[in-house]
Amino acid sequence: MTSSDKTKVLLVEDEVIIARDIHHMLTNTGYDVVAVVNTASEAIEKAKELKPDVVLMDIMLEGKRAGVEAASYIYFNLNIPIIYMTAYTDQITVEQAKKSEPFGYLLKPFEERELRTTIEVALYKFKMENRLKEREQWLSTILTSIREGLIATDAQGRITFMNPLAVKLTGWPEDKALGQSLNKVVKIIDENKQKIIKIPLKDLHSGSQFVFPPRCLLANREGHLIPIAPLISPIENEKQVISGVVLTLADITAQRKAEEEQLKSLEKMTKAMIGTIQALASTIEMRDPYTAGHQRRVALLSAAIAEKMRLPQETIEAIKLAAEVHDIGKIHIPAEILSKPGQLSELEYNIIKTHPQVGYEVLKNIEFPWPIAEIVHQHHERLDGSGYPQGLKNDQILLEARIIAVADVVEAMASHRPYRPAKAIQEALQEIQKNKGKLYDPEVVEACLSLFKEGYILQA
Repeated sequence: MTSSDKTKVLLVEDEVIIARDIHHMLTNTGYDVVAVVNTASEAIEKAKELKPDVVLMDIMLEGKRAGVEAASYIYFNLNIPIIYMTAYTDQITVEQAKKSEPFGYLLKPFEERELRTTIEVALYKFKMENRLKEREQWLSTILTSIREGLIATDAQGRITFMNPLAVKLTGWPEDKALGQSLNKVVKIIDENKQKIIKIPLKDLHSGSQFVFPPRCLLANREGHLIPIAPLISPIENEKQVISGVVLTLADITAQRKAEEEQLKSLEKMTKAMIGTIQALASTIEMRDPYTAGHQRRVALLSAAIAEKMRLPQETIEAIKLAAEVHDIGKIHIPAEILSKPGQLSELEYNIIKTHPQVGYEVLKNIEFPWPIAEIVHQHHERLDGSGYPQGLKNDQILLEARIIAVADVVEAMASHRPYRPAKAIQEALQEIQKNKGKLYDPEVVEACLSLFKEGYILQA
């Protein structure tokens, strides 16, 4: 097979090693990788230039969901099918991805066989979709046999024909619908905007094109909402004069149900992954009874501070998860040091100080939708650079880590330790107030102080 006969693939992946591995798998299975790019803008430019048969697109590019935006442009403007590659299974990412109507998903890591199957199925689906578009020119001869609901109008937009499936979908008997305006009989709703779409019949008759939004619902005569994929095309007579339009309504209820099942599956996988990490983190508290519940309390306080600061819900979720595992690195510290009742020696203290680095090493290869490993790595850093392990300063420290740092200090001071009794919560609050702007982020401190003034209580 010559290179011109091979399926052309554009690979968009910003991780060099992963891109190399996928490139190798693609060439092994007989595909022609026309380019490998690592940014959304390059993906669009190369898609325009090279016109690949399919695009393999990483959802997360440069730490953002830029892949979704690029995919939407490439599919809706260049008519090239997209297959997403992702390691992120959180609901927000999946919902964003759905908007660009991908032809397949590959959950990293994946095998060569899975890659080939997904590409071939996507190409087949895309081929079928394009074939359906081509057949719209011949709808006048197959109106009664096509498997979608079909409605034809005259030049004034009055309904002249409805096939049986269109009658079923709209709930309008054909004899009552004939002669009625298309916009009266067919109520299509933009699902994202929750607004009824008025079909611009005059524009269509003048030769303009109209494309429905990606997600549409049909409100039938009985008021039921049906997920549909609508298409509308002008009808030209033998003199190439537009004499009406044909509207096709594809019932995609089953497809939507399958998508929902896939989402549920992804959500289960996400919960299982997080549960595994949390279970691992809980083993630390089993080894150190004096800090039992510490990570949970820090997580609750951190999330409350983030909410007080009016941070986005996605950021709050990241902070809560990172706080729940922020001491995971202590798993490598001997139990006798963790629970030592007396003062720690310099050597023992230095061993304790390694836990953020160890936590980072444990978490860094797990592809979360947030920088969990980096947050854990930085939770003992201080604004003036006196923290550890990296000695970061000010904005070099992630905001999420600055929040956990304050919550960690407050919870630790207010809880019993083997080498000292618990201090009053007021002493803990005085500590962060005294070092506000020096060790701790001022905005975070103010949010924390405000919480306790309003009656926040550390849970037992």
